[in-house]
Amino acid sequence: RRLVFINQTLGTGGAETFNSQLLNWFSTQGISVTAHIAGENFYSTAYPIPVVIDIIGNWKGLIKGLFLLPYAVFHYTLLVWKSRHADIILMTGFIEKILVTPIAKILKIPVIWVEFAPLETVFTKFFGLPKFLYLMVKSLPDRIIVPSRHTASHLIPNAHISAAKVAIIPCARDISAFSIQHSAFSSHAVCCVSRLESGKGQDLLIRAWVKVVRQIPDAKLRIVGSGAQHQNLKFQISNLKLSSSIELAGWVSDSLTEMSTSQIVVFPSRWDLEGFGLVAVEAMALSKPVVCFNRGPINEIVDSSCGILVPDADIDALSSAIVKLLKNPQLAGKLGVSAHKKYLANYTFSHIGPRYSQVIRQVIARHRAHELLAAAYSAV
Repeated sequence: RRLVFINQTLGTGGAETFNSQLLNWFSTQGISVTAHIAGENFYSTAYPIPVVIDIIGNWKGLIKGLFLLPYAVFHYTLLVWKSRHADIILMTGFIEKILVTPIAKILKIPVIWVEFAPLETVFTKFFGLPKFLYLMVKSLPDRIIVPSRHTASHLIPNAHISAAKVAIIPCARDISAFSIQHSAFSSHAVCCVSRLESGKGQDLLIRAWVKVVRQIPDAKLRIVGSGAQHQNLKFQISNLKLSSSIELAGWVSDSLTEMSTSQIVVFPSRWDLEGFGLVAVEAMALSKPVVCFNRGPINEIVDSSCGILVPDADIDALSSAIVKLLKNPQLAGKLGVSAHKKYLANYTFSHIGPRYSQVIRQVIARHRAHELLAAAYSAV
């Protein structure tokens, strides 16, 4: 009944939203949660980790991380020692898995990793150093939870993870605190929520929007999020003379309101590190149809009953799907109703939370059985 969560994060996105709500759900089940977080804090009662080690970003981060490594090892050793009576340690970030897992195994604390996304891009950085470190410890966690078959299909062969260790459990989203006004959306309004990073597909959506406004001149697109591609997207919008119909809204504190006031939601991601797609689940929870590319992992969430999947990177098909839904609100509403039903049936914590708990209980039970067997063997 004692869970320790350790995470380093350089930003707050879908994974952090899910982590925060998962920890809250554990607390409602009588589980004592102790969270240690470095970087941006996304959990209300977390203890801060005073050092951030980034070895999967850029060279500057790597050099800084190597310089701070001795202090990080000391701090994590102390943290794990103080957590030695925990039933389980749960980790989702990269560097803490590398540093914490060996220490935890020495102290005989069960460890579960959550691996949200494929790691090929991470593995190729810095002449393969992240991959080397990962392979050194990949056999140590008791179980590895992934949110999609897509992530599992990449992780198992590329990281040489045993399939028997992998549990596929989708992410969940709780929007019960959000006040939904189903009639509040604006006609011909489209929303895209995501970090503005290369591969997230906002550039493709902007190119598709040229054909959308030709057929629906009053259509409006709000792109919500911040990131390194902001200036590039701003220039693209200006260059295509779309400034009157596309708004870069930047970071907002409430992306659910943005989606709830739109007629449809577009998720154009082609990101190599995409492991799930929580925005799509949020849209479905809000009864919004989703338009996306037919590729993993998003096609494990969205199907023809709740949205439109178009061929990967096909801009013409993307614009046609958007126009089809904007011109046919009855179809959009029908897909939205089906999307909400699918959300309720698959992506709430009443479904996902117990699956996480089951994996944790199995790991703890197996660990205790091994301890009893070892004790019995020693006595003999």
